[in-house]
Amino acid sequence: MKKPQSKSGACRSPTYASWIRHQACAFCDHPAPSEHHHFPGRGRSGATNDLCSLPVCHLCHLRCGGQTVVDPANGERMGPIDEPMQEAFALGYFRRFFFTASQSDVAKVYEDLMKWRTSLVWIDW
Repeated sequence: MKKPQSKSGACRSPTYASWIRHQACAFCDHPAPSEHHHFPGRGRSGATNDLCSLPVCHLCHLRCGGQTVVDPANGERMGPIDEPMQEAFALGYFRRFFFTASQSDVAKVYEDLMKWRTSLVWIDW
């Protein structure tokens, strides 16, 4: 059976990454600019996909990595953010992008996606 495999593994979209960084944190609403958190991270899949990412503040980025952090504003302990929640939020932001971004930005992201898709090669397993 033949399956697609990316030559580089990474799906990059500078337009989408920029849009993500201009959003408030997905988990605590900390104002932009945000860090660009990829889900799943490089450790699990071996590659990054900009289109599977979400905006997070620095503390929430640590939480997405499995750490417990203390909010300096109120001393509250915040536990790790589980992967199903990260995945749900990443999908929600991808959907939100198409409803709120300009047509030219949507076209650029679509072009990035097609560029990545045509870089796939088919291999026998």
